[in-house]
Amino acid sequence: LLRDETFHMRDGRKFSCRSEGTVDVPVRFFSKNGEPAIELTYPAVEFARQCDSPGFPEPTFKFEGSHASFVLRDENLVGFDPPLEKRSYNPAQ
Repeated sequence: LLRDETFHMRDGRKFSCRSEGTVDVPVRFFSKNGEPAIELTYPAVEFARQCDSPGFPEPTFKFEGSHASFVLRDENLVGFDPPLEKRSYNPAQ
């Protein structure tokens, strides 16, 4: 996981920060209404932020964890759970 962020503070300061680390994401394969599907379970993580200037008030990036399920339609993985999951993925060429 590599995350680049830019923050504009109310006092006019600007911070460019980067967080990176490795995360194992379990994948479960199953069938939903006869269609192939996968479930991804994203674990909670906390990575140190490396910022271009000292003094950024949030020294870590935190992600609480979640899950998402996708069904294979044609050649695309289309999100269906949680109900507001809007991501879809196309195969890499």
